[in-house]
Amino acid sequence: MILILWLIQRFYLRTSRQLRLLDLECKSPLYTHFLDTSRGIATIRALGWTGENIKHNLRLLNQSQRPMYLLSMVQRWLYLTLNVVVAVTATALSLSDIVRFYAALETSIGAVARLRNFATKTGTERVSHDDAEPDELWPSKGDIEVRRVWATYDGASEEYALQGIDVSIRAGERIALCGRTGSGKSSFLLLLLSLLQPVQKDDAQYTLSIDGVPLSSISPQTLRERLITVPQDPVFLPKGSTFKDNLDPLGVATTEQCRQVLQAMNLWTMVQSQGGLGGVLSESSLSHGQRQIFNIARAVLKRRTTGRSILFLDEFTSSLDADTERDMLAMVDREFAGCTIVMVVHRVQIVSEFCDRVFVLDRGRIVEVGDPRILARVDETWFASLLAAIG
Repeated sequence: MILILWLIQRFYLRTSRQLRLLDLECKSPLYTHFLDTSRGIATIRALGWTGENIKHNLRLLNQSQRPMYLLSMVQRWLYLTLNVVVAVTATALSLSDIVRFYAALETSIGAVARLRNFATKTGTERVSHDDAEPDELWPSKGDIEVRRVWATYDGASEEYALQGIDVSIRAGERIALCGRTGSGKSSFLLLLLSLLQPVQKDDAQYTLSIDGVPLSSISPQTLRERLITVPQDPVFLPKGSTFKDNLDPLGVATTEQCRQVLQAMNLWTMVQSQGGLGGVLSESSLSHGQRQIFNIARAVLKRRTTGRSILFLDEFTSSLDADTERDMLAMVDREFAGCTIVMVVHRVQIVSEFCDRVFVLDRGRIVEVGDPRILARVDETWFASLLAAIG
C-alpha cells in the first residue's frame, strides 16, 4: 500500500511541476500584451486596431489557460486515484471481515449441527411406552422397598456398585447412609433416582419400589419430579439468571413464598442487598457455605409448594461449619416433619441425634442396619468403628 501511494505521488509531482512551469511560460505573453496595450492604447485607437488587438488578447488568454486546465485535471486524477485506492483497501478489509465472520458462523453452525445430531439420535435414559403415570399425590406415604438389588454403572461389567441390597424403609423414617469413601452410599441414592439401573443376578427377581409402585414402571423424569433431592454440589442456572429463577426453577411458587423461605434460611437480608428476588445471581453473590444453604432453601420451597414426602440428602452439610450444620438439621427436622428422609452423612456424629436407623455400607453391600444410638455403644459394630476412626 505504501509503495503504491509513493508511486502515485511521484508520478503526480513530476507531472504537476512541468505543468506549473508551462503555466507560467504561457501567461508571460499575456502579461506582456497587457503592458503593451496599456502603453500604446492611444496608437491602437487612432489606427483602428482595437478589434484585432482584442482577438489577439483572446488567443493569448486561451493559450495561457491550457496548462492550468491540464494541472487541474491532473489534480482531479490524483484525488480519484487516492479515492480508488482507499476504496479498494476498505473493500479488502470488508472482505476480510466477511470471511472471518463467515468462518465463525460455519464453526457455530457446526456446533449447532452436532447438538441437533445429539438431540435427535441419542436415546433417552429409558424409552418405554409402558411407563405409567402415577397418581398425582404419589408418593403420598414414603415407603421404600429395595429387595435383592444388584447394580453396576456398566451393564457389561462384573464390578458391582451395589451388591445384594435388601432393605425396607418405612414411611416417615430417617435413614443415614454411612461408610468409607467408595462404599456405595451415593450409588444407593442414584439407584432410588433411577440414575443407576439394577441388573438381574442369578435369575433372582429384584424389587425396587416406592409406595408399592415399581420404579421401572415410571419414567425417570416423573420419578425425579416427585422426589426432593439436595445434591452435595449445589447447581445453579446459567449466568444472568435471578435469585428467584434459581430458587424456584419451575416457577410454581409465589414471591411471598420465596421470601418466607429465604427469611427462614437467614438469606433474605443478603438477597435484598443484591437487588431482591429479581437481582442477578452471579458467582460472587454467594459464599461456598451460602450456596449450600441456598440449595437447601430450594428443597424447603419445593416441600412447601408441592408437599412431596420423600427427601434425599447427599452430604448436604459438607461445606458448613458445625453450628450452621446443626441449624440446617433443625430446619430440615421442622420443615420435613413426617417425611421419609434418606441422607448420605458427612459427619457421623450427627447420626444419633437426627436419624432413626443407620445403614452402614462397605464395598457396595449393606453390612449393618440398626439404631445408631445402640450401635454406637457396641464396640464391635461397624458404626462404632466409624465413630472411633474420626475420634
